[in-house]
Amino acid sequence: MINAGNKLLEETMIGNILVGVVALIHCYIVYLEMVLWDTPRGRKAFGLTPEFASASKVLAAIRASITASSPPGCSGVSVSAPADSRSRCSSCSASR
Repeated sequence: MINAGNKLLEETMIGNILVGVVALIHCYIVYLEMVLWDTPRGRKAFGLTPEFASASKVLAAIRASITASSPPGCSGVSVSAPADSRSRCSSCSASR
């Protein structure tokens, strides 16, 4: 018989691990946009030409810094809110 407290602890631990994995992926994408944008690895990841990568390097770094500093949920996409929901994020103007 499984103890209810242990099951809750396991579910919480699995949730925390998944959140950590998503955070690491997010950090890697920010690193790609800020540091590796005009390197062969960054160009391959985003499918860029060397000319375009060089010309847009500053814009990519600005976008990455804004994305990294935005609170979760301010991307304009929400998984849990109904489609007709018109709630606003408290720290930005993006609809959730």
